[in-house]
Amino acid sequence: MQYHEIDIKMFPAKSGDCFFIEFIKEDFRILIDGGYAETYHESLCPFLKELNNKSKHINLMIISHIDQDHINGIKVLLQENGNARQPNIIFIDEVWFNGFRHSDIVREQKEIPFYEKNILQMLANQNGLSDNKDGIYDISFTQGDSVAELLIKNNYNWNTSVKGRAICIDGMEQIYFGNIIIQTLNPTQAVLNELADHWIASLKSKCRQVVINDNHLFDDAFEGSYINEHDDWVTIEKEISYNNDIPEYDWKSLAEQKDEIMDTKLANCSSISILIFYNNTTLLFPGDCAIDRFKDYLPNKIDIVKLPHHGSGKNVTKEFIQRTDVAYYLISTDGRHTGHPSPVIVANILTMSQGNAQIIKNYDIPLLNGIGKLESDTDE
Repeated sequence: MQYHEIDIKMFPAKSGDCFFIEFIKEDFRILIDGGYAETYHESLCPFLKELNNKSKHINLMIISHIDQDHINGIKVLLQENGNARQPNIIFIDEVWFNGFRHSDIVREQKEIPFYEKNILQMLANQNGLSDNKDGIYDISFTQGDSVAELLIKNNYNWNTSVKGRAICIDGMEQIYFGNIIIQTLNPTQAVLNELADHWIASLKSKCRQVVINDNHLFDDAFEGSYINEHDDWVTIEKEISYNNDIPEYDWKSLAEQKDEIMDTKLANCSSISILIFYNNTTLLFPGDCAIDRFKDYLPNKIDIVKLPHHGSGKNVTKEFIQRTDVAYYLISTDGRHTGHPSPVIVANILTMSQGNAQIIKNYDIPLLNGIGKLESDTDE
């Protein structure tokens, strides 16, 4: 879709996220997440090659958090792109990503005990090449080939806007890229530390002695532990069909239902969430983080909102929809998981939102049949 000289592309990423934002007059491009490996091979890679053929590049790539439906496509991109100085696919100026090394966990100047090292290697290699529960044929996670390791060994500029520190709200001012301003809303350093502490506690339950040092194995094992972690959603077992009979929804009654309990999953809470300001336009990309975690920092008018966690009712409240003037809500999901998106959230957008908000979707799923527009149909 195009909006005020901003081109936004929402790739078909199954149950994941993959967004491309181009500020046309600024000649500036942002890639946020990469969906699954399938997303990369079928959609993102051909698109990036076409960009490269036009002598364009990615100015900023943001990996919101460690979850397979956001990170696996990026991992394949980094594998195939090779060295950042002489890329095979496209130049990427900078990458924003928070790994294990961005926690404040104290590192020791000791060797890793033999048994602990074996456990770390096992964690790093725990998800082999197979069909995952979504039926999506995806990539293996191999030790020494984590996103963190790929960024380092291929010389990417990693969090250079903040001098290599964590991308978080603690002490981080707005980042200016010419006329484009990016304000980080989430995570806090405390959440990143909690995520690391939670993982170390799990590691300690497997080892008699745990030594934490600067070995890259910790990055690999940390990602390997979280990359396949699932929420408590239910996968729709039947083959998705966009020609099913669509039930009649009483949207007004649905809109009155109570909010769900806020998502507290640490991986989601660690999402890099950003506000982008450009001229008089504001865009919100929260990853999978619940908006309530940073609602006090939000303006009352936001032009474009990417609904967090694929429109889950655990990640956005009725209050936000009812009090925020939004022009467009973006929903990235194929509807494979129950509650993605939440009928209550959709009902509130349709009946209670400020400013007659419109829904832009990347799949014509049954819940949204006849509602909103497909992203592919919105180009001017």
